[in-house]
Amino acid sequence: MTLLSIGIILKVMEETISKRDNKGRFIKGVNFSQSESWKRAIKKRWKDFQPERIKKICIVCKKNFEVYLYRKDTAKFCSHSCKGIYIGRLRRERAIPILRYDGYMYIRMPSYHRNHEGYAKISDLILEQKIGRLLKKNEIAHHIDGCKTN
Repeated sequence: MTLLSIGIILKVMEETISKRDNKGRFIKGVNFSQSESWKRAIKKRWKDFQPERIKKICIVCKKNFEVYLYRKDTAKFCSHSCKGIYIGRLRRERAIPILRYDGYMYIRMPSYHRNHEGYAKISDLILEQKIGRLLKKNEIAHHIDGCKTN
């Protein structure tokens, strides 16, 4: 160690010691976050312990993006909007039913004759298959047990 580095260490120690009482406790009213030496020490430590990042390619827009190493297997998208686009595609491809605000299960079917914003009630579809014809406008599928999702 050079004399210069020892001098710097002693100066920082003096600043720290002067902000403590004789028992080593911090003096009330002293804000250590304002101290420049404290800020430098935190920045240096953060740079030393920053986790490693890897580059991946978004499966929707094919852009490069960086993620921390612990997300190497789970990260697939560069943004939330790309994830939304991907989930929407999956829903359309697999025809995944969704539970709407009114409690009924709906499936995406824009060509259905009784569609509600492009969706058809699953209970109506099942009833039409059971009776072998399309439901009329005045006919309603009642749930005997009160459960709207079956």
